[in-house]
Amino acid sequence: MPSMDQLIQWAGDTPDLPFMIADYHRLQVEHFIWSEMCGLKGQPWNRVLEAGAEQKRPYLTHLGQNYLIMNVEDPANVDWVNVAPPGVCSPDVFGDIMAMPFPEKHFDFFIAAETMEHVAHPWQAMREVWRVLRPGGVALLTTPFMWPYHGSQRYADFWRFTADGWRLLCSDFATVRVFPTEFHPESQIQAVADIENMGKQDEVRVATGYLVKASKAL
Repeated sequence: MPSMDQLIQWAGDTPDLPFMIADYHRLQVEHFIWSEMCGLKGQPWNRVLEAGAEQKRPYLTHLGQNYLIMNVEDPANVDWVNVAPPGVCSPDVFGDIMAMPFPEKHFDFFIAAETMEHVAHPWQAMREVWRVLRPGGVALLTTPFMWPYHGSQRYADFWRFTADGWRLLCSDFATVRVFPTEFHPESQIQAVADIENMGKQDEVRVATGYLVKASKAL
């Protein structure tokens, strides 16, 4: 993982990032997804589905209709154009990640950034992710771990997944790589864990969240 200074430099030098990056955790999340996806500029045939997004990533819009964002339809706020906050766009597709309205083996890439903690049945959702990806397809998934509750009227906040939990959720995939996101270098969280004696020192891992790359077998 790049250092904080390197990430800040990257964010300042990189055009077409999706939005203002508000915190160190999100900075790591966005760099991870960008690093995996920015190579698609010369490959406009790739099909990409992003679930839970509120706006498109500008660096993927060259894919045209091959890049879709999907979100749930909020019964209380069906008219996204009139009720969405500034900068939030209407999804291309209204759908449930636990029962996606797509055929099998349809997408090359699936993205869910800071989304799966809001899904009531993540095991079912991951079966669906596997189903809609073509052989060799890749899922890029991120969630917070040591992070405050952040539910709202639009969505609940159900889960926090460890690295082991992610490997279990992605057990149908051929390869799974899980990376921790780090606390800000000036954070005192490790000192707090030590002072509070939070388990054995050689077992305790502090992470704001996890970045997951799961690849389906060819």
